[in-house]
Amino acid sequence: MITGGYVKLDKNLEYFEKNRRKANALIYAPTISPSEKMKEMKNVVATHQHSGKIIKSLLDNLTEYDLIYRPHPHNLQVTEIKNIAKKYSDHPRFYFNDNVDFYMDSYSKSALMITDMSGTAYTYAFTTLRPVVFFSPNEAEVKKIYSDFQYFIDRNKIGYVAQSVEEILEKIKF
Repeated sequence: MITGGYVKLDKNLEYFEKNRRKANALIYAPTISPSEKMKEMKNVVATHQHSGKIIKSLLDNLTEYDLIYRPHPHNLQVTEIKNIAKKYSDHPRFYFNDNVDFYMDSYSKSALMITDMSGTAYTYAFTTLRPVVFFSPNEAEVKKIYSDFQYFIDRNKIGYVAQSVEEILEKIKF
């Protein structure tokens, strides 16, 4: 019998322990933009249309933190994401993480993750034991569609759900 585990998480934990840093950043990691095949997700759980407002609010209101913007790797060529990266490229506290293969450096220096429904939320929380704020501006609709999905049921076990950009700030401060 071979002792098993979750290899990806085991490697992440090993890296995190060896490379733990001062957590002086927040990481904003929205999920992949839904395709037409995933219509029910569009504007329900994926929140790219709010990214500009979220980033501005975080940079303006939480000046004690750097901000790491890590969109889903499949979205790096999306015009909206390129525009955000360009707009804030000269901001001294904004870091655009476009490394598709390695996220642990960003994880290790962040105190908290903000996401919508990305699976990276659980990877982050289990690796760092740090909280996640899930941005869910359509929470009533999310509950109606996904009430049986453990992923959504368990969000409050690893962080908080915020339904507005203002509430993101409240949850982070909490």
